[in-house]
Amino acid sequence: MNQTHSAKMKVICTLLLALLSPAAWAMGPHGEISDMTELAALPAYCKGTQVTRDVSHDPKPIADYVAIYGHTYTHLHHYCWALNDENHSNYFPRMLDNIKYVMDKAPLTFAMLPEIYITKARILFKAKRDPEALATLLQLTQIKPDYSATYAKLGDYYQKVGDKSSAIRYYEQGLIKTNKKNADFFIFKIKKLDDSYKVPLAKTNESAQQSAATHPLEISNGNATSNPPDQTTTSTPMPESAVQNSATDQSAKSNPYCRFCP
Repeated sequence: MNQTHSAKMKVICTLLLALLSPAAWAMGPHGEISDMTELAALPAYCKGTQVTRDVSHDPKPIADYVAIYGHTYTHLHHYCWALNDENHSNYFPRMLDNIKYVMDKAPLTFAMLPEIYITKARILFKAKRDPEALATLLQLTQIKPDYSATYAKLGDYYQKVGDKSSAIRYYEQGLIKTNKKNADFFIFKIKKLDDSYKVPLAKTNESAQQSAATHPLEISNGNATSNPPDQTTTSTPMPESAVQNSATDQSAKSNPYCRFCP
């Protein structure tokens, strides 16, 4: 009973500290971007999102962004708020709430959905919620089986906790299932754990170690420091193949694309 009470008190204290953090309250009550300094630390696509446009004064019409990213872009400011929150606070519930909002609105065809899943997993790792982070990554392997960053994250996690066989298994899945240009990266990761590993490919690139060393992706406190070559975030992903009908999102709110906007 005492241990349970102690654990609850730790959670309450953590939330109170996050709420009382000056950095947390320097932003808006939902993690909104308050100035250009905060915006500069975020991906370029954030400047055109709703509400954030009041800070960026982006002259590009939001319709132009929708044409590039798809209809879900009208909700993407919540994801940018989560990223902004991650940069300035430890208020994980608010970050995850904003991410969930976008994930609930996005179709599986949304080009940025894999990146959002990776971010959710990263935040869960930071919050010491490893089982949920792993479940998020495993969900992503079902949604987009050829997304290399997922297998890199899974492999790095199991390497970090000392489960070498599981780490190799996920690195090998990345080697087999993702773009062949990432082969060097995954071969290098596997060879670091098992120098006798036999690569299940007809040909291997002799420059594997050099190439992978150029693009290391290690988890530090659950956070990836860089992306495998084909998963580097860009500001112009392919459009959604199935654009949601905006009429389906209409509600009694004056702005159906934002929970908190006027």
